[in-house]
Amino acid sequence: MRRAFAIAAASATSIVAITTPALSQSSQPGVQLPGLTVETSRPKAKAKRAARPAQPKQQQRSIAATQPTPEADPEPSSGGLGSSGASRQTGPAYTRDASQAATRTGTPSIEVPFSIGVVSDELLEERRPLDVARAVETIPGVSIGYGGGFTQSGRLRIRGFSAISSFKDGFRINAAASETDLANIDSIEVLKGPASALFGRFEPGGIVNFVTKNPTAERFVETWNTVGSNGFVRSSVDMGGALNETGTVLGRFNAAFQQSDGFRDFGDNDRIFVAPALTFKPSDNTTITLKGEYLNMDSPFDRGLPGIPLSFSVPISRNYAEPWMRLEKEQWFGSVEILHKIDPQWQVRLAAHAGETDVKEAYINYGAGWPPAILTPGGDINRRFIKGTEGVVDRSVQAELLGLFNTGPIHHKFLIGVDAGHDTWRYDLRITGNQPINAINPIYGTNPPDAAYTGFSTGYFTYNSQSIYAQDEMAWGPFRLLVGGRLERTKGTVEDVEFGPSPAESDTVTSFSPRVGLTYFLTSELALYASWARSTRFEVDSGPLATGTLPNPTTGEQFEVGAKGRFFNGLLQPTISLFDLTKADAIVFDPNALGGFGGNVQTGELKVRGIEVEIAAQPTKAWKILAGYTYQDAYISEDADPSLVGNQLQNVPKNIFSLWTAYNFGTESQGLTVGGGVFYSSDRPTLNANTLFTPSYWRLDAFAAYKFSPKTQLILNVNNVLDEKYYVVGGFGMIHPQPPREVFLTLNHKF
Repeated sequence: MRRAFAIAAASATSIVAITTPALSQSSQPGVQLPGLTVETSRPKAKAKRAARPAQPKQQQRSIAATQPTPEADPEPSSGGLGSSGASRQTGPAYTRDASQAATRTGTPSIEVPFSIGVVSDELLEERRPLDVARAVETIPGVSIGYGGGFTQSGRLRIRGFSAISSFKDGFRINAAASETDLANIDSIEVLKGPASALFGRFEPGGIVNFVTKNPTAERFVETWNTVGSNGFVRSSVDMGGALNETGTVLGRFNAAFQQSDGFRDFGDNDRIFVAPALTFKPSDNTTITLKGEYLNMDSPFDRGLPGIPLSFSVPISRNYAEPWMRLEKEQWFGSVEILHKIDPQWQVRLAAHAGETDVKEAYINYGAGWPPAILTPGGDINRRFIKGTEGVVDRSVQAELLGLFNTGPIHHKFLIGVDAGHDTWRYDLRITGNQPINAINPIYGTNPPDAAYTGFSTGYFTYNSQSIYAQDEMAWGPFRLLVGGRLERTKGTVEDVEFGPSPAESDTVTSFSPRVGLTYFLTSELALYASWARSTRFEVDSGPLATGTLPNPTTGEQFEVGAKGRFFNGLLQPTISLFDLTKADAIVFDPNALGGFGGNVQTGELKVRGIEVEIAAQPTKAWKILAGYTYQDAYISEDADPSLVGNQLQNVPKNIFSLWTAYNFGTESQGLTVGGGVFYSSDRPTLNANTLFTPSYWRLDAFAAYKFSPKTQLILNVNNVLDEKYYVVGGFGMIHPQPPREVFLTLNHKF
C-alpha cells in the first residue's frame, strides 16, 4: 500500500479527462480565454458589449459603493482552463465563480442550469472544521450523518439521498470507506441532482468533489498548529514552489499529524497524513501533474448509541463498545494528469488514478434474537461483537477532448470523453453471540476468545465499467443551452459465503443517462434556468432479489428550475432553486417474500421535493455573509410494506438553515476579525419506519482571528457555544451524539 504514489504514477499511461474554460463570446474579433482563443465572425455592433471583469479574491469595494451593470446580453464566460485545480474565486468572500464538478469544463456557475454549492478555502480557514460533515454544513440541500463508525469523515446526504461515493479531483473514491483529511483540500464542490451524465452510477441526490491543492511557482512554507478541548492536538504544514530555475518543475507538499481523546468514552484517536504533488511543464502547451496521498489512522469504531428512546437520556459520552474495540485504517491514493493544448481551440486531458483502503476492525452490533431486540426488560443492552477486515480498491482511467467552435451565431464548448473504472469492496467478518451490558451502569471488560466467533459475512462485490460521454454547451445571445449524456456498460459481481450468493454471481447492464438544461439571462446580472436529468445506479452490493436474480439498475429523475443573481459586480449573489426528484425501482425489503422469510424486491419509489435558497454577500469591504435555507419533503411513495408509504426518509430533515458571517476590524494584513455561525436542523427519523426521531436543534459557533502581521495570525474557534445537546443519525438507525462545547486555538505562520 505504501507503494501508493509509485504504482499510481506507473499505471498512468492511461487516458483521461479534459477540463476547460467556459465557451467565450467576446467583444473582440477573437475570443480570448486563458489558454484558448476562438476566432469569431460576430458583427462588430454586438461586439461592443463587454463582460464584467472578474473581481479579486478580496473585494475592495462594497455594495453601497458599487453601481449595477447596465442591462445587456451577457458575454459567454471564459472559465478557468483547468485540470483538477481549484476554480477561480470572485465576487463576495466564500464564493467560487466556477466549479469543475458541474460541467467538467470550469463553466461559471451562473451559466450552469443546475444547483452548485462550494466550500471555499477562505471558509475552511475560518471555520477550521475537523471533518467533512462539518465542512459542508453551509451548503443548502446537504445534511450530515455518520456511517455507523466505519469512517470519521461523516456520511453526507444530498437532497435526501446518501452520497455513497465521492470524487477527488474528478476521480471516483468510495465515501463509505476512505477518510478525507482536509490538509490538502483547496475547496469542496457539491453538484446537486442526478450527475450520471458525466460521472456514471450514483444516487440521484448529487455528488461531492474534493479539489486538492496544486503545485505553485511561488515558494512558500505555511504551518498550522492547533490545541483544543478533549486533548486535541494537530499540526500541519503546506509548502510549495518552483523546484528549478526555469519554473518548469513545481512542487507542493502537505502533511498533518493529529491526536485527540475525543468527547466519547474510549475516544482516543490519532492519524498521520502526507500528500506530495509535482507538476512538470515540458512545453508551453503541456503540463503533467502527479499527486499522492497516504493516511494512517487508529481510532475507536464508534457505533454511537442504539436507536431507542433511552439513548436521549444517557450521557452523550456513553459508549457501549468495549475499550479494546478499534478501527485501524491505512489508505493511499495516487493520480497522474496530462493536459495538452493541441491548438488555440482544442485541448486534451489524459489521466489515471489508483487507490486502496485497508481496515482492521472490531465493533458491536446492537440487538439479539429475531426480530432483534436491543433493550431487555432488565435494562441491559444486547450486543454482539464483530471482528474482521475490510478493504476497498479503486482504479480509473479517463480521456477527454474539449474544443471551442462556432456554427453561425452559436458558440459551442464541446466535450467528449471515455473512461474505464474498477472498484472492489472485500470483507471477512466474524461474530459472537449476545454479550449484554447494563444501559445505565455499564461494566466493561468482556473480551471473548477467538473460538467464540463464528462466520458472519465473508465476500466481496466489484464493479467494472466502460463509458463514453459527450456534452455541448451552446451560447447564443442571452441563451445558454447544455445538452449531454453518458452511455455506460457495467459488470457487477457479488459473493457472500454466509448470506449468498455463493459462488459469485455477475450481471452486465448498459444504461444511458442524459441531462438537458437552459439558462436565460434576463439581464447581465440575473439568470433564470430550467433543467432535467436522469441517473442510474447498479446495486449488486444489495445482493440478489427474492427471485434469485441480481437487481436491475435503479434510476433517478429530476426536474429543477431556479434563478441566479450576480448583483453589484458580484458582491451580492443570491440563488434559488426548486426541485422535484424521484428514485424509481428502489430495492426494498419485503417481509412476505420467500414464503414469509423475507427478501429484497425492486418495487420501491422515493421522492424528494423542495426549495433551496443561498445568499452570499459582502455589504462592505470588511463584512462577509453566507446564508442558506433548505425545505425538502422526502418521503416513500411506493414500498412493498404499505405501512411505510408516505413516511419521511431516514435521516432527512425537512428544514435546514445555516448562517456564517465575519467582520474585519483591521486590514487584510493586520488586525482583528470576529465572526460565527448559526446552524439549524429540524427533527429527523432514525429509520424509515418513523417510530423514533432525533430532536431538532440550533447550534451557535464563533471565531476570532488576530493578524499580528501578514505572516502570523492566531485563531480562536468555539464550537457549540451554548453547549447544545444534539444528535444525528448513523447507519442502521443508530444515534450519534454530537460534540459539546469545544474550544480550539490555532497559530498560523507563513515563513
